Parts: sequence; structure tokens; C-alpha cells
Amino acid sequence: MKGFIKVRPDKKNFIESESGEKFIPFGLNYIDPHCWEQNTEPHPWRGPHPWLNFNPQRIEKDFERMSNIGINIVRISITANSFIIQDKKQLESNLKKLDYVIKIAKDYGIRLILSNFLEWEGYSENWTCNEDKITQYYDSIPQKKLVNLCKLLGERYCDEPTIFSYSLQNEAMIPWNIPVELWIKWLKIKYKNNLVELKSSWNDYNIIDWTNITIPPDIDNRDNNKLYDYQLFREWLSYKWLREQVSAIRSVDKNHMISLGNIQWNTPLYRKWEPIPSGYVGFDPHVIGPLLDYISIHWYPCKPDFIKTFREFIPKALVYMEETLKYNSIGKPLVVEEFGAGSSVDNPETEKDHSNWLKSVIDMSKNIVSGWLVWMYADPENAEQDMGIFTSNYELKEAGKTWQEIGATIKNNKLKKTVSVKNKYIWEIDKKTLLTWYGGTVSECKKYSDTGGFWTEEYVRLKNEGKDIEFKLVDVDENFFEMMTEQWNRV
Repeated sequence: MKGFIKVRPDKKNFIESESGEKFIPFGLNYIDPHCWEQNTEPHPWRGPHPWLNFNPQRIEKDFERMSNIGINIVRISITANSFIIQDKKQLESNLKKLDYVIKIAKDYGIRLILSNFLEWEGYSENWTCNEDKITQYYDSIPQKKLVNLCKLLGERYCDEPTIFSYSLQNEAMIPWNIPVELWIKWLKIKYKNNLVELKSSWNDYNIIDWTNITIPPDIDNRDNNKLYDYQLFREWLSYKWLREQVSAIRSVDKNHMISLGNIQWNTPLYRKWEPIPSGYVGFDPHVIGPLLDYISIHWYPCKPDFIKTFREFIPKALVYMEETLKYNSIGKPLVVEEFGAGSSVDNPETEKDHSNWLKSVIDMSKNIVSGWLVWMYADPENAEQDMGIFTSNYELKEAGKTWQEIGATIKNNKLKKTVSVKNKYIWEIDKKTLLTWYGGTVSECKKYSDTGGFWTEEYVRLKNEGKDIEFKLVDVDENFFEMMTEQWNRV
């Protein structure tokens, strides 16, 4: 393993820098299945403790098993309680644990994605200033700690080709209720301190001064400029937060690629749980994409309760997933960094349904994406998740055998892409409408079958008409977020 993995000149795939060979990520999200334990307040949940419960013998056997089924890339976690700490002696001890994992991965020819799962080993005063993880997106204290973490890893591993990339956060989500003083400061920059212009834009002449400004209700209001401004503000927070970390890594490490582990609700077309503005998490690939080397997406079927079986839902879920992948296709490689199915999330009736889901996703997405990582390596011992391709006793499940077969197909260059016979269709969407309207109120959105809103329903309609859909956002200033960031930093 000599060369780093880079983006190919075609900007669709990856290449090994020394050999020139194409590299297709085919892998797993790795957690030692015996490292899980109960976290304490303020966020009590059973989660992985990969570094606090570090077992080098188990880890080496795990990597041997993954190598034996053809895995070439593994995503591992970086946690706050092990890597954002003030005790330098303990920090160095934890970094040596990471050194060991990198060595084992190299021995077995497996590349690594270092991904921030900051809360996995619990929260602490080392990480958040008010025991709430969402403050990292707007509070300077946790942001500085993130920047320091980026520099720490970049300096230590800048010359290590085993590392495929840094994935800067697992499923980042901008909250709805941001401190209003930040919102006002942002508005003053956008409107150049001209309150008259703001009142005219919002059609709200009851505003007396800047201190009267409030956060808009978390309710759809189609093409409303105040709501649109607030959604742009949330997107800008994601841009600024990510830009600082990327700059920190690039200041010490120019060899490795950088991405972000986006959940499917990064796509405004398909909102999280409820059809309200906050259901969009603020990390649009069209906004943050210029900062990244490639785009990562996490996608799970999330079967609605009224659809009786997972098997019945698979055809619909594949269309919704295709919509997400198409929206995230922005002229850079696209990796499905997490996908899978299990009773804790999607209720596949049999292990065969799980296997069929994996095969169906590969077949649907092979023309769109550049690599895949299944969630996850093995079922946790005494935990609720059963999405692993191994059991907690290390037996390869039917889904694991399927994943192994798919890997052999990829390795032998037998994964053939299909030529679309459908008509290319550029779906032009007004960004203001997209960010302020999902199809009506919560009750009105029930008419959109299981999709929850207009946009996905419209995608299904266009697809059924035989269209091969590409997305284009209109009324977009591509320099807006960078300009706002530069002006913010000067204020």
C-alpha cells in the first residue's frame, strides 16, 4: 500500500496515485461488537465505546475476517471522549491505539476512513460547553476544539496512505433554534445594516429595530423571504463550520481526501420525520460540495408503518434512494458511506430480505455512485441493532455472503453499468420554493402517500413518465456563502 487514493480526472471515480489503478470502495462500517455499553446522563443510550473498551486481539481478528471476504475499506470512529481531551498523556495513549488500528489495516490491505462519531463514548466537559452536541455548529468553543482535532490528526497521519479520507462528522444536522443574536448579526451582513431593505424584503413593516427580529416559526410558508433567509442562514452555518475544519486539515495535510457523512435528510426533497422546515438538516451538497473532495451519503429505507412488509416497500425505497443519490450528484465522486437494513430500523422479515436489499441497492446505484460501505460489520453483543453482516459470535450471515459475492464481482471488474434508454430531463427547481415549502401542512402532506411531501412524489411521477432526471437549482448565487463567511470574519 504505497500510494494515496485520489479523485480520478473524470471526477466520477477514485485512483491509486502510484499505480494509476482504479479504486472502488467496497467496505464496512466497523465497530467491535463487544465494546458497547450504557452511556450516562445527559444522553443515556447504549452505544459503542471503541477506544475506552479497546481490545487489540479482537480488532486484529475482526480485520482478518473483513479481509477474508474481500473488504478493501473500513470506516472507523473518532470520539470526543478519547481524542478531544486535555490530558496529554491519555491523549497520546489513545493515539497509539489508533496507530495500532492503522497498522493492522495496512497489514490486511484495507484503507480507512477516519470519521467523527464524537458522542459515541458519551459527552463531557472536554467536548461541549452546555451538554448539548448541537452547539458545535455555532459555538466557538467546541468549534475550536474540532479545529484542533483536525490539525492533530492531519499532522500525525499526513504521510499515511492507509487512510483513505477524513469524514468530518457523522450525520451532521443544523438545529432550528439558533441563538437569535447570531441570526441578527448574519442579517445585518446580508442586508448591509439596512433595516428598511430587510423590512421590504420580508414585507414586515412592524419591525422597529434589529432587536425586534425573531426566528421564524418552524412551519412551511411558501416563498416567504424571512423563512428563506433563515434556511440560508442554517446552510451558511454548515458551510462555515465545515470550511474551518477543512482549512485546518489542509494547513497540515494535503495528501488525504475530505468528506462529510451526510444523512439522507441533507436533501431538502425528503425531510426528516415531519414535513416542517427543520426536517431539512441544512447540509445541502450543492452548498458544501465545493469544500469537499467527494460526497458521502447515508441512506436507510425507514419503512412507514402503514406499509405492511419490508419486501413490499423495497421497490418504493429504491426510487426514493435514487432521488437522494441523483440530488447528491454534483460532479464529484459519490460514496454510499452507510446503508443496510435491520429490525431496529426497517424490519426486514428475513435475512434474505436484507440480502436482497443490498443487491438491489448496488444494481440501482451502480451508474450513479463510486463506492459502497454497509452498516455494519457485526451485530453488537447485547444491543438492539442487528444490521451486521456477521453475528456477534462472528458467523457470516446470509447478507454477509451476499456482500462477499458482490465484492468479488467488483474486484473482477464484472459489475457492469447499464446504458440508460430514458430521456434526459433537467428538473429545474427554484431554491426558495424548495427550502420554504414541502407540499402543505402536516395534514395536507398525508395525501403524498408514504413520501411525506410534494418533491419526492413529483420525482416518482417524472420517473414513471420514463425520464432520466438530473437536478438543477435555479436562483442560486454560487459565491454567496463564501462571501458571507469572509464578511462575517471581518466583523
